[in-house]
Amino acid sequence: SGRMVIEHTPFRLADLLSNVGTLIADALQAKGLRYEVQMRDVPEHLVGDPTRLAEAAGWRARHSLADSLRSMLDATS
Repeated sequence: SGRMVIEHTPFRLADLLSNVGTLIADALQAKGLRYEVQMRDVPEHLVGDPTRLAEAAGWRARHSLADSLRSMLDATS
């Protein structure tokens, strides 16, 4: 019926960001770079729609952030 359903799923933003770091670790290491995330004043557990959060941030999926970061790394060559 054209209505978007927003999930209310518990998730950890730190886990999502950590997964990205794991996906791009080899590319970073090859460039002598590191991926570091510092989160301040962010609750450990969030409730929301991680899929929609990823889309709202311009990610097609969690892995596409890693693709974007790989592209940025290629630009540093």
